Amino acid sequence: MEALGNTTNDREDERRRKSVNTEDGQKKYRSLNKQLQRETDSAREKWGTDQCVALEELERQGRSDFLYRKVSQITKGRRKKRNIRINDNIGML
Repeated sequence: MEALGNTTNDREDERRRKSVNTEDGQKKYRSLNKQLQRETDSAREKWGTDQCVALEELERQGRSDFLYRKVSQITKGRRKKRNIRINDNIGML
């Protein structure tokens, strides 16, 4: 949880730096932004690795019911909803 607190403080510092229109302020903003991106990328990678380990463990145990439930929880909300019109041969709805 400490990393989350640091990230929040970094984000606030980044907002303050972004409003500074000097060259030094812009450089500091870019460096803070890159640092924040690296931290979030590594946290996302760690989360994905942990999820994969948990899924592999369920698969090794033969618990396919829990495996499919866990996969659906992980991928929930990531599916794009598409509105598709159904047209007949001449292009009418």
